[in-house]
Amino acid sequence: MALGLGLLSVPFLGFFLAPGANGEILQARIWGLLWAPLWIPPAVLALWGLGVALRRCPPPSAPGGLLLGTGLAAALAFPFLPLEWMQSLARWTVPGSSFHPLGWLTLETLSQLWLYVILALGLDLVVGRTGVLVLGYGGFYALGAYATALIAAGGLLPYWPAVGLGLILGPLLAASAGILVGFPALRLKGDYLAIVTLGFGETLVLVLKNWESVTGGNNGVNLTPALLKPLKGTCAYPTATWHYGLALGAAVLAALFHHRVGRSRIGRAMLAVREDETAARAMGIPASRIKLLAFAMAAGWAGVAGALFAARIRFVTPESFTFLESVIVLSMVVLGGMGSLRGVILGAVLVTLFQELLRDAGAARMLVFGALLVAMAVLRPQGQKR
Repeated sequence: MALGLGLLSVPFLGFFLAPGANGEILQARIWGLLWAPLWIPPAVLALWGLGVALRRCPPPSAPGGLLLGTGLAAALAFPFLPLEWMQSLARWTVPGSSFHPLGWLTLETLSQLWLYVILALGLDLVVGRTGVLVLGYGGFYALGAYATALIAAGGLLPYWPAVGLGLILGPLLAASAGILVGFPALRLKGDYLAIVTLGFGETLVLVLKNWESVTGGNNGVNLTPALLKPLKGTCAYPTATWHYGLALGAAVLAALFHHRVGRSRIGRAMLAVREDETAARAMGIPASRIKLLAFAMAAGWAGVAGALFAARIRFVTPESFTFLESVIVLSMVVLGGMGSLRGVILGAVLVTLFQELLRDAGAARMLVFGALLVAMAVLRPQGQKR
């Protein structure tokens, strides 16, 4: 609900706080009134979806529900803590050493954490719940990011309307690409399907690098600072707190969506396809359609994360969407427990934490991920099934 209200109010922020002459303030009002309709549909959908989910979802069970509620409350309160508190937390070291276990605790890193949660929850719909291995998930992430970046870099819309349009078109573009790739690819099984999705991700990166007239090639796309100039000195300026709130709100929506899908007929059909596709077909379940739907939903959520990533970084290049990024997201799903909402969220948190703690180790940190994946495959190959 908070995300929906926030989206609805964004175009009207800063009207009375905009600096300058009266003409500039009036111009801000006109832009807000002109582009406000772009924000109304996602706001209404967010409010409606949250209302339905909260009305139908059973109360969380203790202690898992209490832990999740406490974590969500802490996440909501973190941006509003006094600056001195956050700095002291980030600088806290282990006694007798220079090790900073909470050195990664910044709004920028935590915003990326929530984007990883969205990516992991989306990938779990197709890998964990449907049993389809996808290795090129970063390609759909890139489509959402580039769609938003190109819309904003065009300069035809103010910053927030451009981001809002990117949050609509980015997921739609990614989901459409998921359908186009999944329709022929899902006829394959096992390693062959994984190789096809890997080829899609790598091919898309090559296209982004070589289609310089549109994507900027290796130089990427830079969201022009001219879009941010009218927002200087207003509460509508896209600070780290803004992006943290948007990423957190989108992660909550992704978790609710994941929860509702898991309890729906579609979710039960996904589990049936995962366990035994032949038996599922014999029971009348359209396995091909179910897998294609899961593929499209996963790609759509990757597009949401990509759009928020581009809005936060304001600069996208092909190097941000390599095969390594797909492997990291897959590691989150596998380590947390495929098919488990809480497990996937926990996996995203742990892998993000490991990345920050092992950042100085460079490429050697992937050895840690590999060891953890092998340990999970040996100790609990079935994941966390319900």
